[in-house]
Amino acid sequence: MSIFSTISDKRKIYVGEHFFMILDGYPVSPGHVLIISKEERVDYFSLNKGEKSELNSLIGKAKEIIEKDRKPDGYNIGMNCGEKSVDDTKFIVKNLNGGGDGVCGT
Repeated sequence: MSIFSTISDKRKIYVGEHFFMILDGYPVSPGHVLIISKEERVDYFSLNKGEKSELNSLIGKAKEIIEKDRKPDGYNIGMNCGEKSVDDTKFIVKNLNGGGDGVCGT
């Protein structure tokens, strides 16, 4: 069972068909959003065509959410791929305004 399966609905800022989004509980910068697969996936490469399409749309949605409260200088979009990188597939949209380096949490 993934650590992401225990995230409460209260933390979810958006829920789609295959993914949900939360604000990172330990952000490396303000507005750090995680896009998390509802189903356990090893990595991006195991997503089907519909999931990949939705993920692309949700990156834009995450940007809209961030820009409601912030005016970032830029974005860092990344993902963890493979069993050793994370307990489940998550995709990160990080606001670079006031950013920093480090490992993201949940």
